[in-house]
Amino acid sequence: MSKKLLALFFVGLLICGVTREQAFARPQSGESVKAKISEYGVGKNTRISVKLKDKTKLKGYISEIKEDDFVLFYPKTGTTTPIAYDDVAKVNRVSDLGTWIGVIGGIAAILILMLRIVPHI
Repeated sequence: MSKKLLALFFVGLLICGVTREQAFARPQSGESVKAKISEYGVGKNTRISVKLKDKTKLKGYISEIKEDDFVLFYPKTGTTTPIAYDDVAKVNRVSDLGTWIGVIGGIAAILILMLRIVPHI
């Protein structure tokens, strides 16, 4: 029985490692936001989630990067909003469905392998 608990413990550690970045997120400065936005780049592959200092949450694509702000494009409405770097509390890249399917599939495969390797007690 202890081998099964040990296997489940390692699976739990794996799951915690995947979500660690979100759990320990800190408010970001304007310069670090600017660096992150520049790193993400412009285009439809740069879907992001932005939390402003006034607690507003926005999701969309980066359509333009400027010196003092960036422009967020909302694909559902076709509108854009300029956002100053200093107004941003947190910015994250939004994972697509394929990424989550891969992560969950990998965890499931590891769990199945661990249960196969650990002899049944």
